[in-house]
Amino acid sequence: MLSILIVDDDPLLCAAMRRKIQIVDQGNGLGVQEVAAAHSVQEAWDLLRSRPINVLISDIQMPYRSGLDLVREVSRSRPEIQLVVLSGYDDYEYMRGALHCGVVDYLLKPVKLVQIQEVLLKCAENLRCQEESSPRQQPQTALGEWAKGLLEGRKEEPPCAFPHPVFWVAWSFGTGEDQGPQLLRGFCEENQPAGVALYPIETANGEGLLFLNTESRRQAPVKACLEACRAYSASRGVDIRFAVSCPFTSLEEYPTFYKEARYTMAYRLLEDFSIRFASPQWSAERSRLPRYQSRIHSAFQSRNFSGISEWLQRIFCPAFFQEEPFPEEIRSFYTYWVSQVQEMASGFHMELEPFPHFSRFGSLEAMREYLDGVLKQVEAASRVSTDKYAYILSTATEYVEKNFNREISMNEVAEKVSVSYTYFSRLFKEQMHQSFSEYVVSVRMREAKRLIQEDPSIKMKDVAALVGYESVYAFSRAFKQYFHVSPKQARA
Repeated sequence: MLSILIVDDDPLLCAAMRRKIQIVDQGNGLGVQEVAAAHSVQEAWDLLRSRPINVLISDIQMPYRSGLDLVREVSRSRPEIQLVVLSGYDDYEYMRGALHCGVVDYLLKPVKLVQIQEVLLKCAENLRCQEESSPRQQPQTALGEWAKGLLEGRKEEPPCAFPHPVFWVAWSFGTGEDQGPQLLRGFCEENQPAGVALYPIETANGEGLLFLNTESRRQAPVKACLEACRAYSASRGVDIRFAVSCPFTSLEEYPTFYKEARYTMAYRLLEDFSIRFASPQWSAERSRLPRYQSRIHSAFQSRNFSGISEWLQRIFCPAFFQEEPFPEEIRSFYTYWVSQVQEMASGFHMELEPFPHFSRFGSLEAMREYLDGVLKQVEAASRVSTDKYAYILSTATEYVEKNFNREISMNEVAEKVSVSYTYFSRLFKEQMHQSFSEYVVSVRMREAKRLIQEDPSIKMKDVAALVGYESVYAFSRAFKQYFHVSPKQARA
């Protein structure tokens, strides 16, 4: 069964590709289960994280981020996915970059039906060989898939029988985190203490978890196992630490306690620990965010980057959170901060990378440095946007000043500054505080008044013609609406 993802910023192209793939599937029995579409790199990543994808067909030239970046990252993190690059540019450099990422093929638009057929047959064959050559799924892999299914809302039977009634989730972190899953597997293969069953699980992000199954809710045997695991890892030069959930008895509750363990891991932002069990949850009533929210919001709304930076340095530091030593307090500020940054970035038509979960930071300093880096990106984008706005508006107003004596359309001026009609209309009104047509009228009326006052003998039909009106009546009406006096009264 094939699940295909098409990534292109043109919805019509995606629809056409989907129809061609369906035709190829009907003629060749490829077993295409789904053909999804994404119109940006970010949207593609969201789909890749939420569903199984076998074949990725991505355009290279897209707004904000190149499709080649997407292909490189998928090749590195999801090597089992078949990659196909789609482009309207017959460019050797693009082709070479794509081939270095291990793509199956490189297709030029418009793609013919026979080309899609050749590529999909090749992808299907590669996947078949991949499946035949891959070793039988290991028990811990099956357990990991089952646990992942629970997190995604799928209630499936576990791949093994658990001997005890009580469960715990222990999230590992520390130095050498990339070695964590391997060390946990090694420890569990060599150690199975009485009354405790150990199951290593690797998360979708490559992080290591221990799923513990015990006879009782007592913390002592769990702590003893984790201490032994720490000693095992230390003997191999790696310092592993654990954040542990509360005990639970229903497997369907796994997602809740998985999140609880991750939340407990966030205590490392406030204190140094080797093993920490979940403690009573923080109450939202304690939140200090409302005290600061309006002032932070004001800094973001006014795009006061120095003020925003000052708040960043003040809040995301240990001294600020000593009063309320709960990770949830940090999360409330972090979540709000992220929402404000994203809103401001969208105002500059800027697409940001997904923000990490707050628990993934090893310290408040690391969180602050990360947020400071994102803020600098947005500030740089604001400068570029400001320069772009200035160019568009100055070019547009200069064009009007030179051509107000004839009919001028907004579409004509938008083409002059190389932007779309809709974008130009919105930008002009936002920045000039009047519509484009209102601005044209103001230029014409200003010139008309100058002509009338400089030459009292000038005829109204000549003034009308000089400022772009074919009808004296239309000119007189517009003049009176603008100045609240008639052209003759203005002459007097």
